[in-house]
Amino acid sequence: MNNNKNKDSLGKVKKLAYIVTLDNMLKSYDELNKQDVDGIAKCGCSVSDLTDAICVKLTNLVNSERTLTCRNVLIANYDTMTAPQYWLNHKLFADLPKADSVALKKKIRQMVDLMAELAMKIFQLGESHSEAFFKKLMKSYEACQKTPYDIWKSRQLRLTMKKYKQYQAELTADILNLGIMDYDDEPTDEEIAAVRLDLLKSEMSRGKVLSANFIDAAAKLRRYSYWEGNKFMIDYPLAKQYLYRIFDKLTNDQRIALYYYNVQMNQLHQDMDELHQEEPSASTYMPSSESQEDRIRSFFNKQDDRTQQAWLREAMKALMGITDQTGKAIFWQKQHWMGVYLVLRDRLGVRCPQTGFAEYAQKITPLNCPDNLKIGQTTMTSSILN
Repeated sequence: MNNNKNKDSLGKVKKLAYIVTLDNMLKSYDELNKQDVDGIAKCGCSVSDLTDAICVKLTNLVNSERTLTCRNVLIANYDTMTAPQYWLNHKLFADLPKADSVALKKKIRQMVDLMAELAMKIFQLGESHSEAFFKKLMKSYEACQKTPYDIWKSRQLRLTMKKYKQYQAELTADILNLGIMDYDDEPTDEEIAAVRLDLLKSEMSRGKVLSANFIDAAAKLRRYSYWEGNKFMIDYPLAKQYLYRIFDKLTNDQRIALYYYNVQMNQLHQDMDELHQEEPSASTYMPSSESQEDRIRSFFNKQDDRTQQAWLREAMKALMGITDQTGKAIFWQKQHWMGVYLVLRDRLGVRCPQTGFAEYAQKITPLNCPDNLKIGQTTMTSSILN
């Protein structure tokens, strides 16, 4: 292989494949029998030229203002390929003369650093960038007018909240079975313990098949979801950041399934709202011999975490909308979270240390909460709670 022919071929390398091409080139060399000096030199020259071309392309992407077009570098095994040793363990580096090997290793490390820098740039994009990305992408799926939910709904003799909840549970189980959450960080023991598989199964049809790693997938999904009464809600600002980061790893079938999951859940939740079926009131379970505060505390503590958080989220939404006689909001600064903490701790008995309250408060913050009222890690440092 001469240098001119090699350089011509570099210009034809597609952006999605140029890093994969280098990977395949090194793997192919590993499988060759012992090479003579000339063969080793030619292969080293080809790898060096391709690495140079990759670094140029990566540098241009890092410096590009059109960051949304940079996603094509995030190939399926990107996480593996950003580890320097993934590249440096290939046989070629041991066969090359020491000076050539050191020079080529330097180029490889530069390439890995540029990949990491580009990833940081892409993954730290704001919500508006990921929103624009998905809106553009999902337009290609909007041609179909009817969804599986429409067909299911037309076959029901009588629609009840129980049936809606069953469809919601099975729809969510199907999306988890597809492996959408496989690329997120592994769940902790605490996250796995919080998955109520018994409750989920109670809402699904008998014999519903779940994947082998279903509990792990459900634990990961809980990071991006919450409950609003009977409705299972996705926290899209968080979920879209995750999906934006791993979207190139998903198959086309997974991408289509994500689109229809979102469409069907919106349809389902709209029908749930129209059914006007509310949760039983707390008074249904309150014995008259207790004080009102004791009855509320007792009823609250009988609920699971997701129901508690859903109720508290609704309570915070109402609280943030209340005004005094002058029309001024009564919850108008972050420090008012201190009062919320005291009520939850002293009146409802929520077991949450002051140091960890910021994380808990984020779970009960309404989605439409203004940024200036969202709790921060330093909000709870006032001596009033000491």
